[in-house]
Amino acid sequence: MALIAYIEEALHLLAQDPALLARFIDQLRLLRSARVALWFSVQKLESFPKSAVDEMIENAGWVVSFRGAGSLVSTIYEHLLVDPTDMRPDSERRRAFEREMEALPRQELVMWKKAAPAIRARTLEAPGLDGVPLEELVAQFDAELAPRSTISLIEADRILASWRAAHVPS
Repeated sequence: MALIAYIEEALHLLAQDPALLARFIDQLRLLRSARVALWFSVQKLESFPKSAVDEMIENAGWVVSFRGAGSLVSTIYEHLLVDPTDMRPDSERRRAFEREMEALPRQELVMWKKAAPAIRARTLEAPGLDGVPLEELVAQFDAELAPRSTISLIEADRILASWRAAHVPS
């Protein structure tokens, strides 16, 4: 089962409230232990405290970065395949990768699945979406996707409490 968590809006709140952040990290660990695949959508992961970023990366099975900096890029760098003919020192390769990640072109990304090397990729074109007003895309998401794919935090807490009661010893 996969759980997709869009935490962009909650980022500021989680970063400002250590107790809430601790609860969030605890839930990540619980879900991972239940073999739930976690997907996070965040634009600026670096807004989180470094310890939280490390926990998120540790508990994720896949990491995809369209553009980035900081600890996420450092983690991805550690899993890149190095061309055997590239004789530059590691520090020079790292700096070059960091500059590249800060300026990735539109639709370019680096993807890393745990236990595999990180690779560079490009997303597919989405024909028909260029020029569609944002309001129209949001309305379509709200009407067609959100009702089937999102739940309230109250409902999520109820489901997690029920699952925990059934599967986690007291």
